[in-house]
Amino acid sequence: MPPPSRHGPVPDAYGATKQQATRNIAVFIKDLAESGVAVVSFAPATTCYRGEGRWAYLLLTDDERRLEIRMPG
Repeated sequence: MPPPSRHGPVPDAYGATKQQATRNIAVFIKDLAESGVAVVSFAPATTCYRGEGRWAYLLLTDDERRLEIRMPG
């Protein structure tokens, strides 16, 4: 398992869901687009659940950056 998030656990991490994390990543991608960063693809990471109420997603941007985002659910 990867190291804990430096941001700490999500409050009420036991109530966190992958569905909510997916909705949150969609909003995050929209926010990136509004700031001029286009995401050309995203998918759950191979080992998606990272513990502490966070799910990992891999994003590829139009300038070929690969990002792993640990999104709270």
